[in-house]
Amino acid sequence: MSIENYNTFWSIINDNKIEIPTIQRDYTYGRKSATTIREKLVADIINSIIVPNPLNLDFVYGKLLGKENHITQERNKNNIRSLLKTIKLYASDLNIEISDEVVSRNAKLEGKINFIPLDGQQRLTTLFLIHWYIAQRNNDVIALSSLNKFSYSTRLSSKEFCKILCFKQYNFDSKTDSVSDLISNSEEYFSSWKKDPTVNSMLIVIDEIHKLFKSKDVDYKDCWNKLTNENLITFDFFDLDDFELTDDLYIKMNARGRHLTNFEIFKSWLIKDYDGVILEDDWKKKFDIKWYDLFWKAKEKSIYKIDSEFLQHFKILFLGDYMKSQNSNDSRMNDDAELENYDTETLDLDDFKSVIGILRKKDSNPLEIFQNYDLFKDKINEYVEILDLASSVAFINQDQLLKKYIDTDLFKLLFGEKLNKLTWWDTTLHYAITRYLLKVENNSTYFSEWVRVISNLIYNTKIDTPKLFIEAIRSIDLLIDRVDSKNIYQVINTLREEEMIFFSPSQKTEEIFKAQLIVQDNRWEKLFIEAENHIYFYGQIGFIFKLCNSPIDINTFTINYTKVASLFSEEVLNDTTFLLTRSLLAIGDCFYINGNERIFNSNVRGTLRNRTENWRKFFDSKLNFIETIINRPDFNANNIIQSLNSIIKTEFPNSKGKYHGKFVNNYKLFLYAKKNIIRQHNKNYYLLNSTRISGYFVELYTYAWFLKNEKGCSIIPKYEISYDYVKGQDNEPGIVFKKGDLTINLRRNHNTKKYYIHKEKQLLEFKTIEEFIDSIK
Repeated sequence: MSIENYNTFWSIINDNKIEIPTIQRDYTYGRKSATTIREKLVADIINSIIVPNPLNLDFVYGKLLGKENHITQERNKNNIRSLLKTIKLYASDLNIEISDEVVSRNAKLEGKINFIPLDGQQRLTTLFLIHWYIAQRNNDVIALSSLNKFSYSTRLSSKEFCKILCFKQYNFDSKTDSVSDLISNSEEYFSSWKKDPTVNSMLIVIDEIHKLFKSKDVDYKDCWNKLTNENLITFDFFDLDDFELTDDLYIKMNARGRHLTNFEIFKSWLIKDYDGVILEDDWKKKFDIKWYDLFWKAKEKSIYKIDSEFLQHFKILFLGDYMKSQNSNDSRMNDDAELENYDTETLDLDDFKSVIGILRKKDSNPLEIFQNYDLFKDKINEYVEILDLASSVAFINQDQLLKKYIDTDLFKLLFGEKLNKLTWWDTTLHYAITRYLLKVENNSTYFSEWVRVISNLIYNTKIDTPKLFIEAIRSIDLLIDRVDSKNIYQVINTLREEEMIFFSPSQKTEEIFKAQLIVQDNRWEKLFIEAENHIYFYGQIGFIFKLCNSPIDINTFTINYTKVASLFSEEVLNDTTFLLTRSLLAIGDCFYINGNERIFNSNVRGTLRNRTENWRKFFDSKLNFIETIINRPDFNANNIIQSLNSIIKTEFPNSKGKYHGKFVNNYKLFLYAKKNIIRQHNKNYYLLNSTRISGYFVELYTYAWFLKNEKGCSIIPKYEISYDYVKGQDNEPGIVFKKGDLTINLRRNHNTKKYYIHKEKQLLEFKTIEEFIDSIK
């Protein structure tokens, strides 16, 4: 058939193969988001066949690869035919009969020409499925054989699925509920194909076709005739003979539809340009099956595509290698905020901020970076090797290993949606894990031990800028070289702190000490894992050792850990009455002193900074308070809330009259000091609503009395009571008593500790608030 007549699906498939190229996206009409367009297109085509009514489906663009051979063959046939005619004229004069008919060994190059669609893939695939459905209903083996020339090259599973559709005759009729179930339950169907979005979409569209046909009285032989001979469903065919098959061309021609994902473009580029660079056996096949499965298994239930995570794998790995090549002393490396807000729509390859911004940001396109840095080509075999190694590594106790640090497990850190939102700490851990796998290859005996130790070091060290990230991963490289595939604890046990550069000194000391204990008695490891996974300790448990007598034994450590674990349990930390702080204050003044400020702890624990500036600081400087509480005979770890309330009740009389005692019996005082700051000025204490005295503040003693009596005071029922919140160091807050037109402001003198009012230009002082109230009854 002439190319000019390629205006129907059947006219093309009869003469050629139709191959959806690797550069194309998946078949999408089965997606939930495409419900409307799917239902309309299928209904329009089927109605057009049945009515009948001609339907044009717009332009289809593509390349006919191999047509040059067809054109050459036709030209040769014409030349031979002309030659034979000339010979025939001479032969007739000699009374010799010669035929001028030219018989071609191949009448046509059927299947020898590949049609590569660049735009129209979704419509062509839908037409393929409708042709397939009608051919199946007619049991037309010849038609199915022709349809077998339709194929997908995007994934091996898509290609194989198209083959089995046309290879097998499925026995279904109008009484069949689901054709997709019939197909997916057949022995030729592989369960792994469920992960292929193109296969899933095809099955959904087949069911849509079946639903519409079964509701109508249809003669399928007549439908086939109308579909293949009467040219009811047409499109305008355009052969892009003057263009090269490039990504840019596809994107321009397909601008009115959905573009390729960045991963699909990246994958196509790898297949085209890295065929001789990537040394892994069957790497193209593994992209679609073995490695694809890693990301599929790690995906969340609500996510149906893993392209972003797959591409992020390469971006994050390259980020580490790229960063190591940079100068960590560049002052700009200290400013992560600038990088977070960097415009990733444009790329300056000479500006590391631009490169880092694109490599870290979800859905950004790194292709230009990969193309322009030889470092990517140098490292690509390591990046695919990591995928292969991860496929065989047993992620031992993955839930427990990282429970304390991230909101997902280890497997999802490496291959799940978490990849798209890694902090610098997470990125450092990702580097440490993947590079360790490369180092030990298939010897993952001590993998879980490595993850435990390195995550403790990483998440208890400040790593929140590019500079600190570079220093961290350089240190990790040295440590990986040192531990190699050996027993982690035995190696750490022999290290000196100065040999573990960069990381927090206290955490290095702790990890070395814990390794020494584990080497002596491996029962320690299980206990350490439990303690490190505590919701507040986050791998840092060195303070518990200080609560134990020397020499440290497992039983004493277990007892002390159980007690402090309950003291910092979720139940206590989520208490809104500042129960833990008040129980400690009942024992003594445990506020931090910073000049003229008194600071109390917050229970927030989301970041290393949160923990370091609050209870972790308490562990270092005021551990004696914790020791006193947990060693009390009335301390009960099994009923911690009741136990702490009992301690407050018992100890409150001893703190009564002292400034910190005001807080013990009145938790609402903490609520006003939103920044946890109390300012001392001579003998007065002020609760700051912000970090400075220029913001609003209240005075401790007057405000404590007000909180208890703000709803009314029975001894002065005629007065309305309110509080005068002030700001600025020249103002003094206090209680306001109002009766009719009379307003009395009661303040506390920060020098004399007495309360005063101004009355008729006189200053009247009182030792207590009660004494003042007696005076106005």
